[in-house]
Amino acid sequence: MFCISDFVDHIIVAETFAINKIFSDDSLTKAALPLSFIDEPNALAYDEEKGFIYWSDDYYSDINKASLDGNDQCKTKL
Repeated sequence: MFCISDFVDHIIVAETFAINKIFSDDSLTKAALPLSFIDEPNALAYDEEKGFIYWSDDYYSDINKASLDGNDQCKTKL
């Protein structure tokens, strides 16, 4: 599991089959980001200036990019 914790109100966590947003309030609510083709995500990164997350996926052998709302998802085959 990989996570990004530079957020004030939530963290982003890569787990098998999903990339989740976990809210850091008292509820610790977990919500999967609406992304496609995620199996074994790892190497998670966030570009705060552009608002994109990036991750690699071992199963698909690719690098992906998407906004936090799941829009603009694209991938590059390795």
